[in-house]
Amino acid sequence: MYKTFINRYIYPILVCSKMESKTQTRVATITLTTSLSRESKGINMSRLTEQLELYRQKGH
Repeated sequence: MYKTFINRYIYPILVCSKMESKTQTRVATITLTTSLSRESKGINMSRLTEQLELYRQKGH
């Protein structure tokens, strides 16, 4: 297995807070990784960021 990744991906996030403003905007630095079999020809790296955006849209 090979691992491929996007390192230091900067992504805006909202953090729930008990403080007055209730939500805080922050910037996250994320590493996105995936494993590929040796027979695989590769991955379109934009799929990693697409999955992160789908996760965010679902409210996670």
